[in-house]
Amino acid sequence: MKQDLSQQPEKRGVAPSTLSLVYGGVACLAAWLFVLIPGQVGKPVTLFGAAPDGLAPDAMPRYVLLAIIGIASIGAVTSFRDSKERIAVPGPAVILTCVASFVFAAILVPLGFVLASALTVVLLAVYLGGRHPVGLALSGFLVPLTIYLIFTRVLHISLPPGLAGF
Repeated sequence: MKQDLSQQPEKRGVAPSTLSLVYGGVACLAAWLFVLIPGQVGKPVTLFGAAPDGLAPDAMPRYVLLAIIGIASIGAVTSFRDSKERIAVPGPAVILTCVASFVFAAILVPLGFVLASALTVVLLAVYLGGRHPVGLALSGFLVPLTIYLIFTRVLHISLPPGLAGF
């Protein structure tokens, strides 16, 4: 007995569609801006100590961002639910590399370019399978040191010196 394959239900993956990722990115960006708004909008000038009337200067941008967050979230959920085509979700190595980039940016000024680069490169190399000590030392310490010296001494571009002092 032959089965009709066109009548079988379509199997759907769990990966999000491209459109739902775009909506999610817009919602995340709007949420980030929502948090930053109070620091970016100045306080109103008071006249003889009297409190200003009306809305605070940061109220309207925050209302607009809340609307964008809501609309983008609804769009992300709807497009995720309705989409039949799926894209691949990045694996743990890609996600860890992105996180390591943000951690590098956070430790760059306190530790300096050479130490921050060395830590980031060596830890990522070990996580991704690098086990050769000479290769780790060359890529982790000599390359950032060489880049630092070329940028600061030859090209006269300032890089954070940090704890090492160079």
